[in-house]
Amino acid sequence: MSTSTMWLLLFVVVALALLVAALTKTKFTVQKISIIGVMAALSLVAYEFFRIPNVFGSGSSFHLGNTFTALTAMLLDGVSGGLAGAIGLALADILAGDPGYAITTFILKFIIGLVCGFVAHKVIHLKDYPTANRGKYLLVVTASAFSGLLVNVFTDPFIGYFRNRFIFGQPGKHNDHITKLLIVGETVSVPGGWIGFPAHRHDYERPGKECVLDEIFSFQMTSTEDGPGRGGVMQHGYDLTDENKKIWDEVNVIEENNTAVALPTGYHTTVALPGTRAYLLWGLAGDTKKYKVQFDERYSWLEGCLY
Repeated sequence: MSTSTMWLLLFVVVALALLVAALTKTKFTVQKISIIGVMAALSLVAYEFFRIPNVFGSGSSFHLGNTFTALTAMLLDGVSGGLAGAIGLALADILAGDPGYAITTFILKFIIGLVCGFVAHKVIHLKDYPTANRGKYLLVVTASAFSGLLVNVFTDPFIGYFRNRFIFGQPGKHNDHITKLLIVGETVSVPGGWIGFPAHRHDYERPGKECVLDEIFSFQMTSTEDGPGRGGVMQHGYDLTDENKKIWDEVNVIEENNTAVALPTGYHTTVALPGTRAYLLWGLAGDTKKYKVQFDERYSWLEGCLY
């Protein structure tokens, strides 16, 4: 999904939240709008400065931003609490350059506010709840606050799946299978040095000798200290018959960084041009995670040499 589409979707989500506010007949006074704005700002500050990233290596972060969502919902109403958390924490995602995450963040925080407000004002009737027994009152306040957070435990992975699948365009469960078959590596070459010599291929399924692998390269190049520009690399690709006669033969000079080259078939090797330091990021993928390649047999006398 393009960035402009993400912004449009975020606008639609905000419009739907305002529609919910209208349907629930939520009244907004100047005082209430001011409180929502302050709580939204506090949510943003709490997220930015009181956050523990990657808790227990799970990739999730612990932060106090949701505290102000629940607090606003209990002080005012669910819609106001939802708007405070949604605006503040969605803004945090936008400032981080993640409008795609801002969409689902807005939805999730709005839901937290709605649930907290519903439990606090429709189930417990917090405003009319007797405060004489402070322990019991604290218990119902805590229950109101945690009700929204508990719902978030279930809504977060559900909405997160749709975010990853439809906003970011990531594949579903089969993506795990693809990842397990991916072989990734990197190679650095000195000026004038070869990368992957003798040339090799991985086009045929020959148990123990060669397997079918698709490959893609990405190049980064810098010049030596005294050289102008960033230089380049030369990639040689060709294929042979069983009698070692060439079927095709190509040489490409790559001079732009971040150039990606896909190699569907054939033998291939790369050399950094004089005066160029080359970095090569490469990825291989096939039906199985095996790395078996066939070197050009015309250079079999080089067996055992570094390449």
